Amino acid sequence: MDTTHTITTKKGEFLLSREESADIGVSICLPETLTDLSEDELAQTFSVSDRSIVVKTDKESKVAFVMNATDVAVQEDMDEEAFVKGLFAAQHTALSRLVPGYQEYGIKSKKIADHTVICAEYMAHSLEDDLYNIFFLFVHEGKMIYGTFSYLLEDAPELNIMFLVCLDSLQFTEN
Repeated sequence: MDTTHTITTKKGEFLLSREESADIGVSICLPETLTDLSEDELAQTFSVSDRSIVVKTDKESKVAFVMNATDVAVQEDMDEEAFVKGLFAAQHTALSRLVPGYQEYGIKSKKIADHTVICAEYMAHSLEDDLYNIFFLFVHEGKMIYGTFSYLLEDAPELNIMFLVCLDSLQFTEN
């Protein structure tokens, strides 16, 4: 996908621009309406050990994108797809048990540039709203990379397509 791309929905036009996270070796196209949280907001939201690599939000429309990476010991005797499916199963079990009001809408697996990417779409309750989430997970260069697109449940029919396009825009670089 090009560096920029426009998606049109009933909620308006969204310009997607490529964001690179060099420290984990990936880039992804995201709506320009998403901005980085300030250092103070990050400190209030995440503990130091839990600080995500990428946290972007559009507070006005209650849209958020979070992506994190953690080192993982890749098992040499297992192909990548089976390994990723095993990691995803563990994360999925935790999500379904820990997320208030978890209601799953589907799980998809796809190949993007020879990497297996698995995502789950689900609804969760927050203190103020019901949220629609697309949780994704993949492995790249010894790291499990995972994240979530999160937005109001009522906006899901319009925003799902855009965030699935964002996920399809993943590109991998060598560190």
